[in-house]
Amino acid sequence: VITEYFIPLTAACGVTALSSPSLHVEIEVDLGKRCWYHSVFACPILRQQTTDSNPPMKLVCGHIISKDALNKMINGSKLKCPYCPMEQVPSDAKQIYF
Repeated sequence: VITEYFIPLTAACGVTALSSPSLHVEIEVDLGKRCWYHSVFACPILRQQTTDSNPPMKLVCGHIISKDALNKMINGSKLKCPYCPMEQVPSDAKQIYF
């Protein structure tokens, strides 16, 4: 949920002069359910949408594939990225959240 907006301090407090005109104060604004969104990521290897049980994984090189694709590509204790020549240890891949 997007809940943060910024209001210039001058407008929020009626201050007319500041040493830094870019000074801001954070406030939370509830936008309601109509503004909720859900990011969708489809694995480019398996061409399947990721799920909680098959989340997107960021490889050391920065490329992103699904956990199932990562597991299928393991060769011994190494994994070669399908997009670049980098070999890596599968346990170094990190789950990402959109």
